[in-house]
Amino acid sequence: MANKAGFLKEEHHESVMDKTKLFSVVKEGGFEVIEYKKFMFAPVSFLPYLNIPVSIDFSLAFDDMIQRLKMFNLLFVNQVVVCKKL
Repeated sequence: MANKAGFLKEEHHESVMDKTKLFSVVKEGGFEVIEYKKFMFAPVSFLPYLNIPVSIDFSLAFDDMIQRLKMFNLLFVNQVVVCKKL
């Protein structure tokens, strides 16, 4: 959304990295997934582009609350994976 609205003129993505592709890259690299988590709820993460400041603590707390409602999982814009080398 931010890119389409012109807010990310300096940023771009080489490819979309969904969970399946991310896990494949991890496995190909000789790692095992220990933990996977999506973060940064899109409506909250978009606020700074509107010059509305959002604290990191608020954003993380809001993410934790919203993640319990599975129907909103598609609205998280980032993901992190913790791995260990096999």
